[in-house]
Amino acid sequence: MTDIKRGAAAFFLVILSLSAWMTPAFAQQSTYPSKPIRILVPLVPGGLTDLMSRVIGQKISESWGQPTIVDNRPGASGQIASDIVAKATPDGHTLVSVSLAHAVNASIYSKLPYDTVRDFTPVIYLADTPQILFVTPQLKVSSVRELIALAKAKPGGLNFSSGGVGGSSHMAMELFRYTVGIDLQHIPYKGGAQATLELVANRVELNFGQWVSSGRFIKSGQLRALGVSTPKRIAVLPDTPTIAESGVPKFESRSWYGILAPAKLPKPILTKLHSEITRIVSGPDFGAKFASEAVVFGDMTSDQFSEFIRDEIRRYAAVVKAAKLTTD
Repeated sequence: MTDIKRGAAAFFLVILSLSAWMTPAFAQQSTYPSKPIRILVPLVPGGLTDLMSRVIGQKISESWGQPTIVDNRPGASGQIASDIVAKATPDGHTLVSVSLAHAVNASIYSKLPYDTVRDFTPVIYLADTPQILFVTPQLKVSSVRELIALAKAKPGGLNFSSGGVGGSSHMAMELFRYTVGIDLQHIPYKGGAQATLELVANRVELNFGQWVSSGRFIKSGQLRALGVSTPKRIAVLPDTPTIAESGVPKFESRSWYGILAPAKLPKPILTKLHSEITRIVSGPDFGAKFASEAVVFGDMTSDQFSEFIRDEIRRYAAVVKAAKLTTD
């Protein structure tokens, strides 16, 4: 009988300890969010990062009953927005939408105001999209091969725009020009939409861009697409060859997008955020809005996204070194 009583007492203590551990976790999840959520976007409005953030923010507000504010903080290749989040309270109410630039900055800048890995909790990998090599029609080239030949004939004579130093459009062009051995002048802007408008205005000759901000200009004849950065052609441009099949074997570059929170985000809040945003991205409304923009939605856990960021840091460190992009 004594043994039975001792066993029951031990079982009761285990239940109590589990309850003590589980109650705060459940409380965190059930009370979150308790105030407006702010999603910082490190670019000007109009690009894919901004558009996806706004749709996600609207859907979160509808589902959770708390306002979601999209706060555009362009500049310093995303450092301004990321630094705000890195130093924010890790309660799930301050997030940042990031892209490839977040990983590349770790190699470009010797001194960042935060640690790219340690100071953030990767919440969700949202999507990726191909880069398209565009030229202004005033540039009399109609293929990747012709562009390379012209650039080699005029070293440093062609200008390309990008959405910012270290961004996906910039790194795609750096990878391209060092692969084929051409010299181009880089003119960075605060976002891909602005970089595209500068190309449309004929103030630069070429860039890598995305269908979401450039499709209407291709249709109107204001831009010419020479090639796509993915291994296969894309549905929105079935007659445009890949860069790899245009004489640059194995060339591949993608834009990717994700959401981060401050480091030490409680696991229950991380789980709730990841689940809700996954539900939104998987829904018909989100898919219908972005499927026609050549967007491929992601499928990673938070831990997988964390490892992916580490891999991207390592991958582009070599490109940054070859392009001599390191700065203080």
